[in-house]
Amino acid sequence: MCAAPGSKTAQALELIQQHHHKTKGELNTVASKGMVIANDADQKRVYLLVHQLNRLNTANTIVINHQAQLYPNLWNSKG
Repeated sequence: MCAAPGSKTAQALELIQQHHHKTKGELNTVASKGMVIANDADQKRVYLLVHQLNRLNTANTIVINHQAQLYPNLWNSKG
């Protein structure tokens, strides 16, 4: 709920992107699966967060600006 300035968000993204496995003794990168939804209630901190995450050059992130008590339902609970 308080993602800025982005250290924990970057760590979560790193875990997603740096999933490795060994094949024939070589370290290979597996295509990343998953994403991080980073939220912060303060618009100025969201701007800082976006700036920091742009340095990571990843498409696995959504940054939103919501109050925690008004956080939107992003999935169908009937699933």
